[in-house]
Amino acid sequence: MPLGKVVVVNVISTYTVGKRLPLASLGGLEGFEYDPNKYHGKISYFKNHHIEGMLSVFNTGKIISGGAKSELSSRMNMQHLERILRLNNLIEKEIRDFKVQNIVASVDLEMPIEMEQVVGRIHGVVYELEQFPGAMFYLLKLTHVSVLLFYTGKAILTGIKSEAQVPLAVEELYEALGV
Repeated sequence: MPLGKVVVVNVISTYTVGKRLPLASLGGLEGFEYDPNKYHGKISYFKNHHIEGMLSVFNTGKIISGGAKSELSSRMNMQHLERILRLNNLIEKEIRDFKVQNIVASVDLEMPIEMEQVVGRIHGVVYELEQFPGAMFYLLKLTHVSVLLFYTGKAILTGIKSEAQVPLAVEELYEALGV
């Protein structure tokens, strides 16, 4: 079964430094943006040319990485931030509790989709052309994965928890479509 063109477009992961962080101190470091008037001063953003995407750093010590294109890239973002925090004596221990929360993948099925057939074939499809040109449904085996499917044969898969699940989700999508 052909898998079409599949691209991971976003990996969201979380981790923690295990202690509160002085965000005002981070604001003075290169790559950090901190505005005490935004979100009551509870968040700082980090982005530079060494990382893919952006990191949201919370005063609680929790960190969210978004915009990476792979789990490895997300981990590398974390390691880069860890080095900066260590160099500035803001943490002593390693960043821990790395967890991929969500992977978003785009799929080009390389064929047009008869949306009315999808509605009749797949249980739980939400499709109202007058409101939105795509159909939304959840996969049956990977129940946490949702699909946004368009008549052009393009699909967005979200809720994937690991890169290993991406081809499984695409395969299940093909099965659901009967191709």
